[in-house]
Amino acid sequence: MPLLSNCPTSTCCKSQAITTASICPTAHANSWNEEKKKYFKVEKSSTAPSASTWSSDAVKRRKVEHQASEVVRKRDWELRSHIKRHRLWEHTVASGTLKREIRDDLSWEGGDSLKAAAWAGGLEAKGEVRFGSHHRRSGHLPCLWIGGQEQGLETAVAYTSRSSLFQYWDVPRSYIKIVEVVLTGGSAYSGGRRNPVDDDGKLSFREDVPLDSPRRPVRYIESTRCSQMSSISYHQASHRILLTSREPGNPLGLNIFSPPRCRGTEGPWILGEAANHQRISFSRLWRHDHVALNTCKPAPPSLPHLICAIATDSGLVSVATDESVSLITSHNPFRSDRNRNRTHQHTRTPRDVFDLDFHPTNPNIIFSGGRQPRVWIKDTRTPPSEPCRHITHPSSVARLRAISENQLLVCGPQSAMAVYDVRFFPTPQGGGRNDDDNAPPRPRPGPLLAFPEYVNGAHLAVGFDVSPELGIAAAAQDDGTVRLFSLATGRRLACPAMEARGKMGMPIKSLMFQTVPGENSQSLFVGEGLWLRKYSFGTRELDA
Repeated sequence: MPLLSNCPTSTCCKSQAITTASICPTAHANSWNEEKKKYFKVEKSSTAPSASTWSSDAVKRRKVEHQASEVVRKRDWELRSHIKRHRLWEHTVASGTLKREIRDDLSWEGGDSLKAAAWAGGLEAKGEVRFGSHHRRSGHLPCLWIGGQEQGLETAVAYTSRSSLFQYWDVPRSYIKIVEVVLTGGSAYSGGRRNPVDDDGKLSFREDVPLDSPRRPVRYIESTRCSQMSSISYHQASHRILLTSREPGNPLGLNIFSPPRCRGTEGPWILGEAANHQRISFSRLWRHDHVALNTCKPAPPSLPHLICAIATDSGLVSVATDESVSLITSHNPFRSDRNRNRTHQHTRTPRDVFDLDFHPTNPNIIFSGGRQPRVWIKDTRTPPSEPCRHITHPSSVARLRAISENQLLVCGPQSAMAVYDVRFFPTPQGGGRNDDDNAPPRPRPGPLLAFPEYVNGAHLAVGFDVSPELGIAAAAQDDGTVRLFSLATGRRLACPAMEARGKMGMPIKSLMFQTVPGENSQSLFVGEGLWLRKYSFGTRELDA
């Protein structure tokens, strides 16, 4: 196509709806090429090739087509104000309920997202209780466990650690206090007192009342040799509280104790009087004690021989009911350039693990993730040296949860939060050498669902919990806020109660969903500073 230089006239128009001769005298008998941003010379159709785009007939045909499309576009622009959407569709719950009612079939694909949006929209603050009376604060509650209806308790109990918040002059450094707070009352171990809970489930504790007042929170203290506590969990089958620590140098092991009961094995817990504190030693697994225990996951009831699985910075460890300890993954030696096999071992098994979870239907399968940007699958029935299947995650794995039989939710720094299908994890080939340089590259499985509104720049110790029953994931952001996400769509759910908290500056470290005895739905508990805040579904005002 014969092209001419750009028009020297700076004020000439480049619209195709007006002829170029009327715009720019220097471009007479020329036409504008929108793609190349230049004028080209128009040739007569009698001399130009039949398929040419610079012939006069082709230019006229394009001009007519452009004018027709402009007429259609202008009409659509004028009619846009004639189409109005009802304001009902701006409300997620109301519009979703209407869609469900007008459908003929019984199955509705938007039911899960509607349920999650309704719960998040109706969430309200239901009171708070404070751990301790000190005013000096250095951060949020480092870890949290709440026992409730799922554990068969008549009274909800909250466990946390104050070791990273305070230092007590009257307590030796080797003893760290664990505070236990009764959230709902009605048990014999507290002297027949009932802790105040309103009819709508709101906690009404007060610190400015006498010590014998029923409105004063009931606190109990358990002292244990476990500093820098990283996690608190409960194994229901053996009735043991499990404590892990990140402090190096201390005798390495899992700290456990069992709260005594009032009436045999089924009575209420007697808090603050546990005398059977013990430590299950891990010294035979490693030659040194500089191993941090990051978290602990109690074994499900379908594994009666196992107490828990533990994530450490040297792999995965299991603790049996006879208190024997074994490696789930082989110990990764320190990287050495002189031994290529040792170096290669870092790519086959997880190391520096931050979180783990059991498969919902097959508890012999364990998911784990840590500092490496990978999500691992390990079958506990295989030898520890057996390579693990894995997929690549955009960042390190801070927290993960198995939300269904085939789906795994993973979150970490760099605002990376996604759902993966565990059926597409590649299987190692050639005896586990899945990193062979000569092998053809395999397609990497991507996430099923992404969470673009999750914000976490560089934090690993962040609060995170999932409620598959509600279809909601609660995740702490790096600015101190807590956001709720839908497991069906990955979108952030509008929650006025959480938005009213504001930004706290530091990320929340402990979150937990739990059903309080006497209530029908789950509540979200947030460890904010020294306070444990409760958020439940409810409405302040009901229309008559």
